[in-house]
Amino acid sequence: SKCTFQAQSVTYLGHKITVQGLCPVEDKVRAIKDAPNPKNVSELRSFLGMVNYYGKFLPELSTVLAPLYQLLHKDCKWKWGLAQEKAFKEVKALLQSAQLLVHFDQDKEIILSCDATPYGVGAVLSH
Repeated sequence: SKCTFQAQSVTYLGHKITVQGLCPVEDKVRAIKDAPNPKNVSELRSFLGMVNYYGKFLPELSTVLAPLYQLLHKDCKWKWGLAQEKAFKEVKALLQSAQLLVHFDQDKEIILSCDATPYGVGAVLSH
């Protein structure tokens, strides 16, 4: 059957959508958690693509990933160091503790939070 009606949850495009809200699918999170350290730029790009897909669940992601993005610069030679290892482990831990994004409730007060760092700009609309 292609359609599901009145379900308590639905999995769609790597997200689990429930009555409470939206969260990453556990299988995808596990795949990222179990990913080995990248050995080259191509593997790093692949890992970053998977992580960035769930970026909306991860606060301050650009700051955490900054040491990994340094390896993508044209003039940078590949050198996996302590900073990259720390960032790699930290982003995996962040994803495992990803928060539930709740559905919009028009009856609640809306709060806009903005932030900027040397690595990125971000904003969150919450209630």
